[in-house]
Amino acid sequence: MILYDFSQPLSTLWWMHGSVVPSVLWVSLICGLNGVIGVFFKDEYNLYVTDTSHSMIGTAVALVLVFKCGARPTFEERTFSGHAPLGRLPPDAARRSEG
Repeated sequence: MILYDFSQPLSTLWWMHGSVVPSVLWVSLICGLNGVIGVFFKDEYNLYVTDTSHSMIGTAVALVLVFKCGARPTFEERTFSGHAPLGRLPPDAARRSEG
């Protein structure tokens, strides 16, 4: 249990114990730096990503994030794990539940 000092309520703003800030701080800084570099190239060299290429890159990133391989179950595993209990029901289960 975390003990709070009620005489200094604002001191809890800077606590890092149990916070997600340390784990996402570097990623946030890299993204911010990426944005600054993008604005620099757009202003100085008129080099930017068009709407079409931005949509294509966004779609590719979204698909990679959704269908990535890892420890989490994939879409197919979730679908089949949901259909398996339905397959064990007797064929007339719907009629028996109606009354």
